[in-house]
This record gives sequence, structure tokens and C-alpha cells, in this order.
Amino acid sequence: MKDLDIYEVEYSCSPGGVDKWEIQEREGDFFQGNFDNAEEAISYALYKFGAQELNLNVKSLEWYNREEAMKEKKEWRSKLDEATEEALMDFWAKIVDIFPEAEGGDFPPDLSLEMHLTMEKMLHHWLSFNHPTYAKEVE
Repeated sequence: MKDLDIYEVEYSCSPGGVDKWEIQEREGDFFQGNFDNAEEAISYALYKFGAQELNLNVKSLEWYNREEAMKEKKEWRSKLDEATEEALMDFWAKIVDIFPEAEGGDFPPDLSLEMHLTMEKMLHHWLSFNHPTYAKEVE
């Protein structure tokens, strides 16, 4: 069985540029490009590998761009989570330093969650005003 990816690519950086379709074997050396549409690429794959079972994975440029945007959001989500967790740990470490006579570290779970969400909201707000690409990549 041949596992093939058929995907749309953007060949031009200018608006209204020409998009083309390519075929690539997932685990192999075969590659063919410069098809005007997905149908041409699929027809070529059927012609080239007609005697074999084909497993085709077809992806449009719109799908690719959406997937890339989702990856960016996940990366930002991870950074926000990490920054919030570290900031909270630093906050509580400072509280312990200032109040060493405190005998425990109890804090209600509902307030912990509220504090985490509030800090995340503040971080989001701060980044949207101060980071050059944050708003474009996350929203």
C-alpha cells in the first residue's frame, strides 16, 4: 500500500498568487508537484500507482493554515500556563518569606482557581498591550 499526502501549497507571496497541489509519499522518496487542483493530483496518483492500494491524505491550504494557527495557540497556551504557575509559586514563596511565623499553607481550592484564572487574565491583558505578536497569534 502507498501512503500519499496530497496537499495544497502557496507558491506566491503576493495576494491572489497561484496555489498548486503536490503529492508526497509519507515514508519514501516519491514527490511530484505543480498540479493545478486536487483532482489532477489524485488522477496522477491513480495513474502512477494504479496497481497498488492507495491511502490518500488530502489537505487544503486553508486546513494547513488553520492547523498552524492552532499550534501557535497551543504554544501560547503552554507559555501562559507556565508563566502563571511560576508566578504563583514565586508569589507564595514571597508570602512565606514575609510571614515566616505562619504555621501552614492552607488555601481554599476555589480561591486557588480564582487566583490562577485572574492572574492568567491579567497576563493575557498585559501581553496584548506589550508583546508585538501576541494578539495576532492568539486571537
